[in-house]
Amino acid sequence: MKNSKFLRCLLLLFLISATAAQVHAQTRVISGNVKDDKNTPLPGVTVKLKDSNTGAATDTKGNFSFPVPENAETLVVTFIGYEKQEVSIKGKSSVNIVLLPNSVDLNDFVVVGFGQQKKESVTGAISQMSAKELVQSPVSNLSNALAGRLSGLTAIQASGKPGADAATLYVRGVGTYTGNTGPLIMVDGVARDTYNDIDPNEIETLSILKDASATAVYGVRGANGVILITTKRGKLGAPKISASAQTAVSSFARMPDFVNSYEYATLQNELAYQSYWINHANDADITSWADFVQKRDENWQKEAVLLFSEEDLKYYANANKPKLENGQPNPYYDPYFHPDQNWKDQVFKKYAPQSQFNANVSGGTNSLKYFVSFGYLNQKGLFKTDYLPFSDEMDFTKNRYNLRGNFDFDVNKDFRISVDIGTQFVDITGMDNDSYTWEKRILWSTPLGSPGMVDGKFVLPFTNQNQQLNPLYAIAASNNYNITKNSTLNSTIKAVYKLDFITQGLSIGGRIAYDSYFSSRSGGKSYPLLYGIRENPNGDRLDPILVQLNEVTPSERWSDWYNGKWRKVYGEVSMNYARSFGKHNVTGLLLYNAEKRHDPNYVPDLPHAYIGMAGRVTYNFDGRYLAEFNMGYNGSENFPEGKRFGFLPAFSAGWVASNESFFPKNDYITYLKIRGSIGKVGNDNIKIPGTNTDARYLYLPDTWSYTGGYNFGTLNDRNWVQGAQESVLGNPNVTWETATKSNIGAELRLFRDRLTVTYDHFNEKRINILSYKGTVPEIVAATLPPYNLGIVKNWGNELEVGYNSKPGKFTYWLKGNISNTKNEIVFMDEPIVPGLEYQAATGKPINQGSYLQAEGLYTSWGDLYELDGSGNPILSSPLPALDKSGKPYTNANGETVYQKDLGYAGVPLQPGEVKLIDVNEDGVVNEKDFVRSGYTSIPRVTYGISFGFSYKGFDFSALLQGVGGVAKYAMANQLHFNKQESLFEVDLHRFTEERYQNGDPIDFPIAAYNKQGARNTFFLINTSYTRLKNMEIGYTLQPKAFKKIGIGYARFYLNGYNLLTWSPNKIWGDPENLNFIGYPLTRVYNIGLNVNF
Repeated sequence: MKNSKFLRCLLLLFLISATAAQVHAQTRVISGNVKDDKNTPLPGVTVKLKDSNTGAATDTKGNFSFPVPENAETLVVTFIGYEKQEVSIKGKSSVNIVLLPNSVDLNDFVVVGFGQQKKESVTGAISQMSAKELVQSPVSNLSNALAGRLSGLTAIQASGKPGADAATLYVRGVGTYTGNTGPLIMVDGVARDTYNDIDPNEIETLSILKDASATAVYGVRGANGVILITTKRGKLGAPKISASAQTAVSSFARMPDFVNSYEYATLQNELAYQSYWINHANDADITSWADFVQKRDENWQKEAVLLFSEEDLKYYANANKPKLENGQPNPYYDPYFHPDQNWKDQVFKKYAPQSQFNANVSGGTNSLKYFVSFGYLNQKGLFKTDYLPFSDEMDFTKNRYNLRGNFDFDVNKDFRISVDIGTQFVDITGMDNDSYTWEKRILWSTPLGSPGMVDGKFVLPFTNQNQQLNPLYAIAASNNYNITKNSTLNSTIKAVYKLDFITQGLSIGGRIAYDSYFSSRSGGKSYPLLYGIRENPNGDRLDPILVQLNEVTPSERWSDWYNGKWRKVYGEVSMNYARSFGKHNVTGLLLYNAEKRHDPNYVPDLPHAYIGMAGRVTYNFDGRYLAEFNMGYNGSENFPEGKRFGFLPAFSAGWVASNESFFPKNDYITYLKIRGSIGKVGNDNIKIPGTNTDARYLYLPDTWSYTGGYNFGTLNDRNWVQGAQESVLGNPNVTWETATKSNIGAELRLFRDRLTVTYDHFNEKRINILSYKGTVPEIVAATLPPYNLGIVKNWGNELEVGYNSKPGKFTYWLKGNISNTKNEIVFMDEPIVPGLEYQAATGKPINQGSYLQAEGLYTSWGDLYELDGSGNPILSSPLPALDKSGKPYTNANGETVYQKDLGYAGVPLQPGEVKLIDVNEDGVVNEKDFVRSGYTSIPRVTYGISFGFSYKGFDFSALLQGVGGVAKYAMANQLHFNKQESLFEVDLHRFTEERYQNGDPIDFPIAAYNKQGARNTFFLINTSYTRLKNMEIGYTLQPKAFKKIGIGYARFYLNGYNLLTWSPNKIWGDPENLNFIGYPLTRVYNIGLNVNF
C-alpha cells in the first residue's frame, strides 16, 4: 500500500515537471521601447498581448519587457492622447514603437453626472470648456470667467467689490418665480457652493448639464441645471512643475461722471423755474399765457426750494481759476465757500493693484499619481483710504490662499483609492456699511457742499453742519472697519474596485466627503475730528477760520467674534458596468447617496439632509444608434410621508447618421448626429417670505403662538389668562415641484472637421411650483404655508459654431455661441381686479415689471394747446386726447378728455415731461394705467464670440460677450433731481426747448419731471451690450538653453478683462449692473509669466 502511494506521488511529480518543462519551452520574452513622434520616451504606456490580460506598462524610459507564449503574434499598445496601435511580434524578441498623437484625446470626452462619456455617445445637452479658457480671464472668482464661453449659460455680475464680486449664474434662463433659480454646482462629484474661490489653475474641465437627460441623476437638485467642475489629477510620468505669476491693475469699467458746481447750480435753478408751472398752472387768476408769465417772473425765485443767484453762479464758474488771464487774482475765486468738488476723484483711486500666483506639480508612478497646487490672490479696492484712520483696514482688500492635493493610489491593478483635499483661506477687509456709504454718502453728495479737507482736517460749513455735505467725513465717521477671515475645507476619499473576475467591465465604488466652513470677524471704529469753516472777520475769503465741532474720542479695536460656520458630510456607494459585445456597447450605473449639513443658521436649528438613488443605462449599437435612461429617486425633509420621495426619470436617444453605410463619405459632411431627450427634474426649495432663509418641514401641523391675554373676574379679583393665536399653518398635501424638460439637438462637423455646428431647442413646463398664496383676505392673521400652485413655461434655442484651420505654421480658430430663452407664467395665485387683467403677472414673463406706458416726451406747447401767432400756448384751447384709433374720446361723464390733463396724479404737463398713455381711456392717468411690459433684468439673448491664432511662438485670443433682450428700470433706487442729491452726466442731457431745437442728445426729461409718475417705460432702459470681455496676447520661448536647466518652456502674456463696452444707453452707467447702488464693475489690465519644468 505504501509502495503504491509512493509510486503515485512519483508519477505525479514527473508529470508536473514534464508539464513545466513543456510550458517553459513554449514561452519567450518580448521587450521593447515606446516613444512619441518627437522621439521622446513615453512612460506609463500599456502594452498587452492581444486578446489577453498579459502585459506591462512602460517605465520612465519607455521600456517594457514581459513573457509571452511562443506563438504570440500581436501586441496592443494604448496610451491616453495617442492612437491605439497593434504591433506584430511574430518572430521578434524586441520591438521599437512610435505612438502618434490621437485626434480623439481628452477633449473628446465629456464629464457627465457621476462619470464621463465619449462625445460621440452623448445624447444629452452638455457644453464643456477647458482649463485654458478659464485662466485667460484675470478675475478673482470662477463665475466671472464663464460669461460668453458656453451656450445656455447667463452670468450677471452686480458688484465689483473685492470679496463680493461673484456673478449670478443661470442655465437656460429662469423656470420658476419662487425658490432657487441657480444651478447645482458639483466639484469632483460633490455639491459645493464654495466653488467661486477655487483657483482656476486647479481645474481640468467645466461642464454644464442642461437637459433632463443630463441632470436627472441629480433628481431634486437638478431642476435649474448642473455645473460640473473637475479638478486636475496626476498622470503617469516624471514630475511636471508649472508656475505662473501675474500682476494687474484694475479700474472702474464705467462709472457715471458727476456734474460740477456750476452745472449743479444751473440745473437746480432750472428745476425751480420749471416747478412754478406745476404749482400754479391751475391757479384761478391765470387765464392766459401772459398772466402766467407775469406771475412766474415775479414769484418763482421767491418760491424756489433751492436757488443760486447770478453772483453764486459767477463764483462757481470760477471755482478752479485762482488767477485771471492777466495773472491777477480772480475776485470770484472762492474755494472754501463756493467750492467745486470732484468727489469722484477724492473718494476713488484711478487704479488698484491685483496679483495672482500659482505653482503646481503633477506626475505619478504605477502605484501613485498626484497633483498638488498652491495659489495666492491679492485684490485691492478702489476706495481711497489714506485720509482715513485705520486706512489699511478700511480699504477693500481680498487675500486668498489655495491649497489642493489630489492623490490616486493604485493598490493593485483592480483597486484604486483617491484622496482629494482642497482648502481656501480668504481674508477680506473693508468698510462694513458700503451700501449705505454709496447711497447716503456718495450719491447724496453735491460738488458745492463743502471744501472737504483743509490742511488735513475734515470741514463743513459752520452754518450748515450736515454730514452729507462732506462725504469724506461722512465715510470716515459712519463706517466701522471689518476684517473677515473665512476658511473652507473640501475633502474626499473615493475607492473603486474592478470586478472583472465576476464579469468584465463591472466595478463598485464608494465616496465619502467632509466639507466645513468657518468665519470669524474683527473690527474697529474711529471718531475723526470735525471742523466748521467760517469767514474771517478781516474779509479775506482765502484765509478762513476753522472751529473744532466735536470732542476727541479714542479709536476702538474689537476682538474677533464668530461670524458663521457649517459642516457637511456626504457619502455614496455605486456600481458601474461598461462592456462591449461586438457592435453592442452598454454601460450602467446604480448609485445611492446621502448628505447631511449642519448649520446653526438653519431655521429650525436641525441638520439638513438629502438621501437618494441615481441610475443610468446607456446603449450604443455600432456607433450609430444611441439610447440612454437616467433616473433620480430622492427624499426631501420638506414633504410628508407618502410624498417624501420623488421618482424623476429621463429618456434620450441619438442617431449618428454619418456612421451609416448609406451615408456618403466625403470631405464636406464628416459627422452628423441627431439626438433628443425628455424627462423630469424636481425642486423642493422655497424661501421664507421676505428673507433669504429656506423654508423647511413644510408639512408640519399648524402652530400657535402665545401673545396678549385676557382678564377674567371682577375688578378686585381678576385672573390673567395667556392669549394665543394661530401662527404658522402647515400643509399636509405639499409635494414636489416638477419640471418636464424636452430637448432636440443636432451636431454637425464639416470640411474635415474644421467646422463644427451644434444646435439645441428646448422646452420646459414646470408644474406644482412651490409658492405662497397671493389671494389671502386681510382678516387672515396666520402665516400660510407654501402650496403647489404655479405653472411656468420656459423655452429657447442654442447654437454653437466653431472653426479651426492650420495652414502651415499658422493656426487660427473661431468659436461662437448664442442662446435665447423665453418664459411665461401660465398660472400663479394672484389677485386680479376685473378690468385690470393687463396688470396680472399670469401670462407674462417672470419678474416682468409693471410700468406706466410712455410715448416719448412732449416736445413743445403745441403738443398740449393750440398756439398763438408767437408760438405761445392758448391756455383756453387745450388739445383733445386721442384714443387708440386716433380719435378724441370722453370720460365716464361724457366730458372731452384733454391731453393737458393726462399727467400722472393730475400734475400739470409742460414741454419736456414724459408723455404717458391713458391705457384704460378713462380720462386720467393713475394706478390703473400700469401695465406689465418690457424686458426683464435677465437677458433673453446671450452670446459670445471668441477667436484667435498662433504662429510660431506667438498666440492671440479675444472674447466678445454680450446680451440682448434685457432692460433695467434706471430709477429703481434713486430718483434724479430728488432733494439735494447728486446729479450726473445724464441729467445734463435733460430736455430743454433750446437743446431740443439744437438737436442735442436728449436722455432725460425736464428737471421738474413728475417724480410721482417716474415708474414709466421712459426710464426702462435698454441694457443690451457687447463687451470685449477678454483679450490676450502671448509669446512662448522654448530655447535649447532652457532644457539644460530643466525648463520646458516659458510663456509671457498680456491680457485684459472688461476692456471695452458698446451699449446704446451707456450714459446711464454700466449696463450690466445699472441701478445697482454699490461698488461698480471693474476693468483689469494684466501681465503674466508661466514657466513649465
